Amino acid sequence: MSYTGKNGFRCALSFFTIIPSGCDEFNSSMIYYLGVVGVITGGMSGLVFFFTLPYLGRIVAASLALTSILIMTGFNHLDGVLDTGDALMFRGPPERRLEILKDHYLGAGGFGSALIIYLLTFSSLSAYSQPTGFLAILSAEILVKSSYPVMVRNAPGLFQTGLFPKFKSMSADAGSIPYAVNFGILILVSLIFNRVLIVAAFFSLIVLLIAKSRLIKIFGGLNGDLLGFAGELLRPVFLLILLTLMIFV
Repeated sequence: MSYTGKNGFRCALSFFTIIPSGCDEFNSSMIYYLGVVGVITGGMSGLVFFFTLPYLGRIVAASLALTSILIMTGFNHLDGVLDTGDALMFRGPPERRLEILKDHYLGAGGFGSALIIYLLTFSSLSAYSQPTGFLAILSAEILVKSSYPVMVRNAPGLFQTGLFPKFKSMSADAGSIPYAVNFGILILVSLIFNRVLIVAAFFSLIVLLIAKSRLIKIFGGLNGDLLGFAGELLRPVFLLILLTLMIFV
């Protein structure tokens, strides 16, 4: 199996965005291009922030940047936030919690989780200046996309159906090299522009691993919704940590 070439990039783009790519078939080669997908989504959203801030102000620029991220991902991860939020707020038998995770109803837990995650993302973005905001959005998207193999590594799957088992299998087939490739992009961006970016990414990944451990303990494993929830949670965590470091370091 080839781990390089245009098809891997196209499939990574198709898997994580709504951008038409002409993917032939999902395979492990796409794992090498997650960071590149982050460059595209982060770069485009970062440019929205960069060019609208001088004319419309930080609040509108932050709103448009966040909106562009959600639209480019087809709101798929938002669905994971809603489903996971509802399941996390349930107090009762574990079997019922899994049923809630799979149903399509929206409860207060889902609404509250989405409100917290995206309000924190929006408020963090609105605190950035024009150039640092662009870098923050770019780096956040590279980090989020590159983190998915970290989440699925050694994580038991909750269900045999859905995209999670397939993505986990593809990540395992690709091996360890994609970690260096994807995170290498973020390291390169950090070395070129601001080394604080990689420090913020390091602490954010620690938070992600803690969240992964808690989710596995609560649910007994992971699925696509929990994976999407963790990725959406990682974004505001990174933006807040980066903002804090830029203020005090």
